[in-house]
Amino acid sequence: MPAIRAFIAVEIDPLTRQKISKLISILKKSEADVKWAAEDQMHLTLKFLGNIDKGNIQRILMQYLLSQIISNLLLSAFLK
Repeated sequence: MPAIRAFIAVEIDPLTRQKISKLISILKKSEADVKWAAEDQMHLTLKFLGNIDKGNIQRILMQYLLSQIISNLLLSAFLK
């Protein structure tokens, strides 16, 4: 199965994306060697997974989510 570049991310709300786009248009004037993301591609990456086999996506996602649940449970038990 082919590999894909994978990451776990959350979407950014449209108003915030518009504000970021305005900021990017100002920053582009600096002519810095930066690859800017298009507004419709903006997201907040929580975890970069790298190049993974498409067949492993569900297993990796479930492992990640389970580890986050366990971490949250441990943290909440510790804070009680």
